[in-house]
Amino acid sequence: MTKSTRARYTLEFKEEAVRLVTGGERVATVARNLGLSEQTLHNWVKAAGNGGLKSSAAPAVSAEQMEIIPRPKNRDSWGGAGCDRD
Repeated sequence: MTKSTRARYTLEFKEEAVRLVTGGERVATVARNLGLSEQTLHNWVKAAGNGGLKSSAAPAVSAEQMEIIPRPKNRDSWGGAGCDRD
């Protein structure tokens, strides 16, 4: 079994994501567009409101590395284990 690693994000990336949400975008939309879970983004928004938004430890993922990756429009086109449909 392969050990998974958590993504690490720069403070600037987090601040930009929070700015989008506080600017009126929906958490779900921003999270989906940036490839984040809604809960992660919600946590960042909450932390920013409390003045506690912090950068992750290195190595960080830059804004350029987090360019939006084209994703399938629906889960049926993802394929892989557990996606067999009749």
